[in-house]
Amino acid sequence: MGLNIVSAFRLRNKLKERIKELTKACETASITKALGTAENTAGFDGKSFADSVANVSLLMAVLKDFNIAIEKANTVNKEDLITLETLKAEIAS
Repeated sequence: MGLNIVSAFRLRNKLKERIKELTKACETASITKALGTAENTAGFDGKSFADSVANVSLLMAVLKDFNIAIEKANTVNKEDLITLETLKAEIAS
């Protein structure tokens, strides 16, 4: 199944937002805990702090691959994109 460019940009924005949310949760987390007590996982959707940090790293790798794929698609369609932008500008004026 292919992904059109609008859907790709929406998906990329959702991915960026999820990374931002998880990163903020990790940055503001209190990671101290008493030996023998359960870790407070409420801020991490039930995952541990370490799992959440690993998830951010994984999502960043996915985002990088996604950006590369979008850039490759844009390169193939560069002339069409320029033409479209020119037509939009011409219509707007």
